[in-house]
Amino acid sequence: MAQPVSNARLRTRLGAAALAVTSLVTVCGAGGLWSQTAGAQEAIVIDDPRLDPSLAGVQVDGDGYRKALAAYRSAAAHLADAEDRLAKATEETDGLSGERDRLTAEIDDAHQRGDDARLALDRHRSSLRAVAVTTYVQGRDTAADTLLGGAEEAATQARQDAMIDDVTERRSQQVRDAEATIDDTDGTIARDTDALNGVEDRLTEATTVRDQASTEVDGLRTSTAGARRSLADWRLSADIAGSDLPLVALDAYVKAAARTAFEHPECGIRWWGLAGIGKVESGHGTYGGARLGADGTTSQPIIGIPLDGSNGTAVVADTDGGALDGDPTTDRAVGPMQFIPGSWRALGRDGNGDGRADPSNIYDAALAAAGLLCRAGGSALDTDAGLYRAALGYNDSASYASLVVRTAQAYAAREAELIPPPPTTTTTTEATPTAPAPGNPVAPVATVPAIPGIPVVPPETVQP
Repeated sequence: MAQPVSNARLRTRLGAAALAVTSLVTVCGAGGLWSQTAGAQEAIVIDDPRLDPSLAGVQVDGDGYRKALAAYRSAAAHLADAEDRLAKATEETDGLSGERDRLTAEIDDAHQRGDDARLALDRHRSSLRAVAVTTYVQGRDTAADTLLGGAEEAATQARQDAMIDDVTERRSQQVRDAEATIDDTDGTIARDTDALNGVEDRLTEATTVRDQASTEVDGLRTSTAGARRSLADWRLSADIAGSDLPLVALDAYVKAAARTAFEHPECGIRWWGLAGIGKVESGHGTYGGARLGADGTTSQPIIGIPLDGSNGTAVVADTDGGALDGDPTTDRAVGPMQFIPGSWRALGRDGNGDGRADPSNIYDAALAAAGLLCRAGGSALDTDAGLYRAALGYNDSASYASLVVRTAQAYAAREAELIPPPPTTTTTTEATPTAPAPGNPVAPVATVPAIPGIPVVPPETVQP
């Protein structure tokens, strides 16, 4: 139970004020989520800006997380399928639109060429008629007169006749060419119009498929984003693979230790020191069936027993009118780090930047606990002796302080395993999580060697 440093160190029994640690405190066993496949380590990586960057590679496990992962994968698979269908439908509509434009342009060109040919045909036929009229008016049966007129007139008449024949032939050929062009363009128009009608029908169908796929993709993108957010939330609230430590609690401890190191570099508090307190006080916010949400707030209030002098506790009169602990007569310890209301009023911090200090939020409570420990222990809290000294300021009990230190030791010993190096990528991969390997039992804290110079009280002998 957290108490003010200046409180003459009220001696409260561990079990009464700290929610009764009545059995061996188990921390981290061997084994974990890591799956070795052909010498390569598979891992699930989720880019989550809420999480401290150093924890990006931490792997978690749990039923809720597994279900959320399966739901995300299913949503992502449906989205990928819909996007593939949308891409194919878009490609088809683009191709059909291009074919429609080509046929339309070809038909327009045929119409233009046909119109030009009809105009030319009219001109050439008019020209032929003019030649025929001229020939008829002038008459072509003038051979005797021409012969009687002499050689020069005969030659002139012969040239005129040849010119008329040439014009007639050229106009006749032009008429034939114009008629052929008209026949060709009419055929092109008929053929392309039939093809265009078919393309238009197919384009209508393809456009419907594309639009339906686009609508489906929009919906699936929304649902997939929601599934991904849910997965990220479940990851934060899930336990780190192979341990009893929720990722959100670890994140709170890491951030609280880093902020305290900046504000009080001499203190030396480490995340595993705060984890020792959090485990002993409330099982990292899991006491009584509670769980830490993704935002770090307990799913239900964690309230200690009345500090009314019974059960070996000190008497702590009500200081908050029951605002925090729900008890208007005596104070009770509150939240995952078990602060009594009077202590919280003096030491409470806003650890998550939401503008309020909430003892039921692990981010706020961990930062406040770091401050209390630093005030109580002074410096070198990254050593066993320093953390033991600080834990006595949290709860003036040798057995409590010893348990906190041994619990912290167990976490510190597995730091490299619990917090692997951040990955080189921050995209969600598709590795399958695996449960801790059989034959790797969870190791109890009681197996941790005793700390030189610090009395060890076996957890099972602590009075409730």
